[in-house]
Amino acid sequence: MSDSVHAYTYAVVRKSEGGYRLRRYLAIALYILCPLLLLFLLLYVIGPAAFIWFVPLCPTVLMIVVRLTYSRNFHIEYEYSIGHGTLTVTEIRGKTNRKVLLACPIAAFTTIAPYRYTPEDLRRRQADGRVIMAVSSLTSPDLYYAVTADSANPTVKVVLFFEATSKMLRLLQFHNPNTVVSSVRF
Repeated sequence: MSDSVHAYTYAVVRKSEGGYRLRRYLAIALYILCPLLLLFLLLYVIGPAAFIWFVPLCPTVLMIVVRLTYSRNFHIEYEYSIGHGTLTVTEIRGKTNRKVLLACPIAAFTTIAPYRYTPEDLRRRQADGRVIMAVSSLTSPDLYYAVTADSANPTVKVVLFFEATSKMLRLLQFHNPNTVVSSVRF
């Protein structure tokens, strides 16, 4: 078979929920409080002439801070790519910064199975080794996990949480027929 049949790419956008939502709201609150603190600081140091400095300085500083922090830290996507029998998971921040979280042969996974979220199980898995959460939401109905050995330290387990589609599961089952898979929404 041609390799184009066995190539697959899928991306999910991280949803705003839980601690991620809280950090997002705190960042927005800081973006609002930052100009007020800057104004009070300028009023204290310079006096009434601070308004002359504040009007051009505040929007400029705020635009720089928002551009450097918000889009980079709060627009996160995870991309899953399958090619040549390797699963590659990439984190994309702000649509520009790409970081490969995991690149592992599919045959090296010892378990690939649906995951039903329980907080106790998640804490236990995090204590066992390295955990990669590459999902849009922990409440997604198509949530799967995969377990493999760490390439740097084979005694440490790596648990990857991802969202699967039916094509992805077919490719995972093709490259590693011993995995557990079930039906998904897409």
